[in-house]
Amino acid sequence: MISLRKPVPADAGRLAQAGNHPAIASTMISLPSPFRSEDAEAWIAGLAQRSDVDGYLIVDRARQCLIGAAELRDIDREHRQAEASFWLHPASWGRGCGSAALLQLTRIAFDRHGLNRVYAFHMARNPASGRVMANCGFQFEGCLRERVWKGGRTEDAILWSRLASDPPCSAERRG
Repeated sequence: MISLRKPVPADAGRLAQAGNHPAIASTMISLPSPFRSEDAEAWIAGLAQRSDVDGYLIVDRARQCLIGAAELRDIDREHRQAEASFWLHPASWGRGCGSAALLQLTRIAFDRHGLNRVYAFHMARNPASGRVMANCGFQFEGCLRERVWKGGRTEDAILWSRLASDPPCSAERRG
């Protein structure tokens, strides 16, 4: 279905094209809008310079096209935790791509980085992201009132987490 792969500078144009969609910008907490090639270039270059971020492109294996991006950010090795963040082009919504990407990213966090806890946020007005997190075994932790400033207004953010010791979720068992 999908795979995660490390980006290279030549991916910047395709990444910007996939991410520069109003539906993505509207609900992503920290994705700039418009999302230009320069923004994608800066994200890719920043990955090589930072030890607290591990970023990937989400690729549709059947069509061999880039459909989104995912990252572990704020990797905290002392407390063995990181934030998972991902976005998909709307043409890939509702096909299980988000769940597949989040599961792979969570495995990377636990297996490659040795983390114990992965957490993720979504805007309260984007319950579809919450369904993806629940499908991937994340547990609801709460609502952070007015955590985000986006588009000239405050937004509530919903917090979810998954622990390395949590049992496999149904999506993994189907896997």
